[in-house]
Parts: sequence; C-alpha cells; structure tokens
Amino acid sequence: MKPLLDVPLLQRELPTTGSEVAARGAARLAYIDVLRVALIVLVVAHHAGQAYGPGAGGQAGGVWPISDPAKAAIFSSFFSVNAAFFMGLFFLLSALFVPTSFDRKGAIPFLRDRLFRLGVPLAVVLLVGESAELARSVLATDARDTFVSHMLDYLSLFALGGGYPGHLWFVEHLLVYALLYTAWRALTAHWSPRRLPIPNNAAILGYVLLLALVTFVVRIEYPINRWVYLLGFVYSEVGHLPQYASLFVIGLVAARGQWLQRLPTRRGLLWLGIGVLVATGRYLLPIGTPGGANLGSVIWSLAEAFIATGLCLGLIVLFREYVAKPGRLLLRMAPNTYGVYVVHLFVVLAAQLVLLPLAAPALVKFAVVTVVAVVLSFAATALLRLSPAVRVVL
Repeated sequence: MKPLLDVPLLQRELPTTGSEVAARGAARLAYIDVLRVALIVLVVAHHAGQAYGPGAGGQAGGVWPISDPAKAAIFSSFFSVNAAFFMGLFFLLSALFVPTSFDRKGAIPFLRDRLFRLGVPLAVVLLVGESAELARSVLATDARDTFVSHMLDYLSLFALGGGYPGHLWFVEHLLVYALLYTAWRALTAHWSPRRLPIPNNAAILGYVLLLALVTFVVRIEYPINRWVYLLGFVYSEVGHLPQYASLFVIGLVAARGQWLQRLPTRRGLLWLGIGVLVATGRYLLPIGTPGGANLGSVIWSLAEAFIATGLCLGLIVLFREYVAKPGRLLLRMAPNTYGVYVVHLFVVLAAQLVLLPLAAPALVKFAVVTVVAVVLSFAATALLRLSPAVRVVL
C-alpha cells in the first residue's frame, strides 16, 4: 500500500526513540502528504487550463490536443509560474525517500521495486495507446468528428510504436534516476558520505544563480517546450532538466542531513516570500522569453530559478509549520496522489471535450474542468486501489 513517496521511509529518516519523537515524526510525515495532495491538484489544474490558454509554443503551455475557442490571457502566466517549480518540487520530494529505501532493501530489491511501481503504469499507458491506435484505424471516416474519435486520436499518441509517454515522462525520469542512483551507490560502496550542514542564505542564493546560469546556457539550444528523446527513449524537456536533476540531487543530500526537517522556519518563509514575490511579478509584468541567446531568456532563467528555489523550500517549511495535523479527508486523499497523476489526464481531456461545444467564459470552463477532474480522478484512483493487485502499483 505504498504511495509514490514511500510513506514508512520518511519515518525511518527521523529519530525513533520515545513516543514524543515518534509523534513528531508522524506529524512531519503528514505535512509531506498534504503537500503532495496540493501539488497534484495543481497539476490537474495546470492541464485543465491547457485548452483555454494562448496559442501553443513559448511559455504558453505547450502543444495540447484540444483547443477551445474560449481563451484567457492569464493562463500564459499561470502555465509559466507552475512550470517554474511544481515538477521540480515533485522531484525533490521523491528523492527524499530514495536513500533510506535503498539502505533498507539493497540494490536489487530497490531496483525491482522501482521497475515494478514505475514501469508497470508506463507500460499500461503505452498498451492503452496501442489499443486506441488499432481502434482509430477501423473508425469510419464520417465519424472522425465525434467525442470518441477525438479521444482515440489523443490516446493513440501513446502507442508502443511511437513510445510517447505523455505526462508519464515524470515516471520515466524517476526510473532513470533510480538506475543512476543505484550505479552511484555501487561506485561509492566503500565511501561514507559526510552529512553537509543546512545551507544558509548565501548558499541558497549561490544555487539560484548557478541554476539560472546553467538554465540560460541550456536554453540557447533547447528552449522551453522543446521536447526530445534523450538516448533515443527518455522523453525530456531539456530546458527544465537542470532544475529537475539538481533538485533531485538536493533531495538525496537533504534526506541524509534531514535538511527539510531542520531548516529554520524564518529562512524557509523568507525564501517563500521571495518565490511568491517573483511569481507575482510574472503575472503583473509577463516579460522574458523561453530561450535563445537574448536578454529575455536571461531574465526568465533568473526569475524561474528564484521561483523554483523559493517555492520549493518555502512551501515545505510552510506546510511543515502550519499543516502538522491535517484533516481526515486530506489524509485519505494522500495515498491516491500517484494514481491521480497517472489517470488524471484522461479525465481532463474527457471533461474538456464535453464542454467544447458550450458557450462559456474560459475561466468558467477551466474551473468546471478542474473540479470535475480532481473529484473524478481521486474517486477513480480510490476505486482502482480497492484491488490488491492495483494497490501494489498505485
């Protein structure tokens, strides 16, 4: 019954002597669960808005199979700010549980578990795509404009022949990172890593500036929303890889040093304020470009680095300090977050297609799709996880 972020593992990262310490560990675990719920809701909302944003390309949200006539310019900033931090935060949170999982299981069981929990959903989605491709090939040409044909057109993109993982690129990347981490542990088997001190503000600022510089250089050739197959099979938006990879590594280091449990509250909230301030600036003054050797790319690379660092650190501290005792509903939702990530896109697409012929403002449609997709995705995942076989994976 393990969710994407292996729940018992965080408890093993904390002291376990005495009932009071154990209770604090459970509280700390709860805030991570709630943060994951909030993040997955934001992911659903992000995809819900794709049909109603500006044209594809640049920082406007990328290519999407459904384009509703109802549009709202604010989605350009919404997509940009979301993309600046939310998947990076997912990578950071995922990495927190890797070292202890590896220590507890050993290399082969660790890899076997990751291959199963990450590889099975990926394979199932690709098989669904293959089935959709077959079904689409036998549809009559006069039925091409129907709801079913639209869904099959999109689902067929996941066909095994194309190897397109869609939103499961994140799962694919976690699998690659698990392989790389295993190789690293094998190479450093006789080395005892030193626990680094919690980074101070100067160290955090140094990371921001370095991330901005590397991101700018990478985006000269690989701007935002340019996706390629690295090594021929790893579907990647290279322009965000410096952030994703570095935050995953930071998560590994932070797990050993218990940085996020011990990071001073004032420091975390300071960086939260910086992240919110820069993100708000993106809404008020949407400047910057998605890439290239120009000043706009420098500006957005720097702004994005501040947003990512500030919100990733700040949200963790905020939830740690103020969501220590979440309600029963949130705790029941938490184990389903991985499943929601896997299934939500298909629910979002269905809701967008249903609303496509209706005349309504873009923000109204967006709100309806978001609420419907969140509720149905969590409900569908909960039903799927009633099966013990599915629960082992999701």
